[in-house]
Amino acid sequence: MIRKDYILNQIEMLAQIAAKLILRDKTGQDSIIIFNSKEIGLNLELHKELGEFVKQRDINGAENLLFLEIEKDMTLINFNTAIAFYDGLTKMDKALLLECDFQQDEITEGFGEVCELYQIVDIVF
Repeated sequence: MIRKDYILNQIEMLAQIAAKLILRDKTGQDSIIIFNSKEIGLNLELHKELGEFVKQRDINGAENLLFLEIEKDMTLINFNTAIAFYDGLTKMDKALLLECDFQQDEITEGFGEVCELYQIVDIVF
């Protein structure tokens, strides 16, 4: 339970932070990336499509679309869009998530999978 809460808090912090992040990849190399939604921006088309899926209560469909787009184009813009997506899910009412056939655990699992795709194993503030 502590691990899940920690990851949910990390998602929220990433969505709000406007500073340098040090991302440590699997080899132990540190990469400094400027993370600021104003500087990097969002994939606006993808962000809009994800929002439409969520409005239709198809979070699983939204997540599938997100992964398809990331696998096609692993840019920081898509990473930032993924952070915004999962941050939005952390703010959703738990009952609404269940109505959408989506568990809170799936938020942490999905965000973890995104980080794995980007080979991010540690986020240091």
